[in-house]
Amino acid sequence: MVRCLCLALVLLAVPALAPLHAQSDSGLAGVFPDALGGRVTASGEVYDPNSFTGGSPNLRLGMRLAVTNPVNGRVVTIRVNDGGPSPAGRVINLSRAAAEALGVKTGDRVEIRALRFDQPDVTSLPAKPSVPVAAPTPAVPAPGPVATRIPAPSPAPPAPPPAPPSTQPKFVPTPPPSAWVQMGAFRTERNAQRLAASLSREGLEPLIRREVWLFRVYLTVLDSEAPALVVRLTGLGHKGFFQLEKEPAGTAVPLSTQ
Repeated sequence: MVRCLCLALVLLAVPALAPLHAQSDSGLAGVFPDALGGRVTASGEVYDPNSFTGGSPNLRLGMRLAVTNPVNGRVVTIRVNDGGPSPAGRVINLSRAAAEALGVKTGDRVEIRALRFDQPDVTSLPAKPSVPVAAPTPAVPAPGPVATRIPAPSPAPPAPPPAPPSTQPKFVPTPPPSAWVQMGAFRTERNAQRLAASLSREGLEPLIRREVWLFRVYLTVLDSEAPALVVRLTGLGHKGFFQLEKEPAGTAVPLSTQ
C-alpha cells in the first residue's frame, strides 16, 4: 500500500485479527498532557484532551478498548488514535478526559480489554460514596421557674446537602449504521488517487475526502458487515486501516478516471 505522508501517520504491521478480536492486558497508565491539544496524532486526527481516546505503540489504530480502574471499578471505552514510544510497563496513554473519568493519573495501574466490532461501548462510572452529614443538636433552654418557662421553638430541619455533580460523560457514543474505514491519509491528492485506484482494482469502492491539507481515502460498509471487510482487507495485505466511530469531516473529492 502507498506509504502515507501524514505528519505522524504510521501504518502498523501487526497480525491481522488476533489483536482485534481477543486482547487483554494490565499495567501502568499514562496521561497525555493538555499541552498536546491540537497536535496531529498517528492516525491523522487532531488530539482533543476532552475526547475519550488513547495511544499505544502495540495496538492497532482505531481499536476500541474497555479500560478499567481496578481500585474503584470504573470503566470507560476509548479509541486508540495514537502510537509512539511508551516507558516499560505502560500499556496505555489516556486522554485527560478518560483519565479523569476513571480517576487515574500517570503511574496508576489499569486493565485493558479489546472490544470487537459487534460489541457496544462499555461505560460504568459508579458514583463515589457520599459522607453523611450529621444534623446539628438543638440547644436546650436553661431551666427557670415553671410558671414563666416558655417552650423553645422546634429547630428547623437541616437543609439536605447539595447533590454531587454527575460523573457520567456528556455523551455515550452509539454505533453508527455505517462503518467508515480509513485506508490512508496523504498530503497530495495524487497519492490518494493512486491508493483509491488500487482499491478499485481489488473490487472495492473507495471514497476520497479533503480536510484542510490532508486527502483521506475511505471505504464504507454497513456496520454489521465491518468484520467481514476486515477479513477481506487483511487477506489482500492491507494492515494500516482502522474503523472510525462516525462519518468523517471534509469535502468529497472526485475519483480520477485516469
